[in-house]
Amino acid sequence: MIPFSLFLIPSLVAAYTFKFTSVPTQCQELSLSIEGQGSPPYQVLIIPVGPSTAANNVEVRKVIDQTFPDNGTTVSFPLRFPANSQFVATVRFFALISISFLSHPHTCPTP
Repeated sequence: MIPFSLFLIPSLVAAYTFKFTSVPTQCQELSLSIEGQGSPPYQVLIIPVGPSTAANNVEVRKVIDQTFPDNGTTVSFPLRFPANSQFVATVRFFALISISFLSHPHTCPTP
């Protein structure tokens, strides 16, 4: 017998991707856009990975949790990471029950 909850899964599935619409650069605006079928509101989570590239190996990067404004599909915000920082960007949307994640690793080049 198939549990009833399995019948709900197809209705919660959405196909979407995100892309950087600007090159992630030290202390510049970072812009992303969503394409496909998701359900706003979206949020992007920028998580620093790898060693710090700041002087004396001081960790100055912070996790960025940014909501897309006005239930939109684009967002821009300052990326306050040192040059050559590495990070993972994760975009998620909130549905009735589920949360969906897409991730892209990236390195922040020198301006």
